[in-house]
Amino acid sequence: MEKVFSAGWRFLGKEPDEIRRLTPREFYVLLEAENERKYDRLEEYAISAMMNAKANNSKKRVKLSDLFKRPEQENAATKKVEDLYEKQKQASEWLSQFEIK
Repeated sequence: MEKVFSAGWRFLGKEPDEIRRLTPREFYVLLEAENERKYDRLEEYAISAMMNAKANNSKKRVKLSDLFKRPEQENAATKKVEDLYEKQKQASEWLSQFEIK
């Protein structure tokens, strides 16, 4: 049990009482989520380092849009709807080859 409390404190920042209230599955899910959060943070650091290197090594003045352009939610939603419509159309065409009696 000491190892569980140690992992809970070290990786999750939770007190032993908080760990006791968790089911084993909840504890495992929280550890996995924390691990993924760590990888997300490391990935952000790597992206930041690449952007810094790009900006420092560039011969011309670098703009924010050269390094990062935020995707527009509206365009993403529209594209998703169009993709779904196209998939539905293909499915309907495929189903139309069968005769239903």
